[in-house]
Amino acid sequence: PWNGSFLFWFRKHLLSYRTELKDAGFHKEEEISITCAGRSSRIVKEFIRDCRDEYLRQVSNKTTIFENRGDHWKKLATRTIRPLSTVIISEKQKQQLIADLKEFLDPETRTWFAKRTIPYRKGYLFHGPPGTRKSSFSLSMAGELDVDIYIVSMPGLDDGTLKDLFADLPQRCVVLLEDIDAVGMERSPVSDDSGD
Repeated sequence: PWNGSFLFWFRKHLLSYRTELKDAGFHKEEEISITCAGRSSRIVKEFIRDCRDEYLRQVSNKTTIFENRGDHWKKLATRTIRPLSTVIISEKQKQQLIADLKEFLDPETRTWFAKRTIPYRKGYLFHGPPGTRKSSFSLSMAGELDVDIYIVSMPGLDDGTLKDLFADLPQRCVVLLEDIDAVGMERSPVSDDSGD
């Protein structure tokens, strides 16, 4: 990422890079342009292909974590895949859940849903007190399935924002709805209502 513009050499060709921040509703988006002199776009395509290959090399065996910032997604981190074997829960439960997810992600299952006009989605509810590794297990699941994870902080989101966030999700991903038990509740100090 770079604000402004500069010239650089790529395979003996001079290319120009420019970045502009543009308003996109309630947030700013970066618009990048890469140009070169000449009639052929071949060198720019080669440059973009090299950039893509390098990006894929860097994220191989990693899970990218996104988090909602209002109505849009922001990349939070990229982490090395955490093996399922490092999450301490029943091995039988782990294997059943992963087998169920793999069956769901099978193209034949997607076709089955489409033929019956059923929305193609699946949900699981992990519950337990804080610190019982629900998020860690979700991250391991995403790594096992080779998909990214999208974290939604539920309190404070309205239906429209949630709908916009889900519309921007890729076809294959894990969505983690954080603090869903706090939706619609106002947090206030604990008071003694015992009366006198």
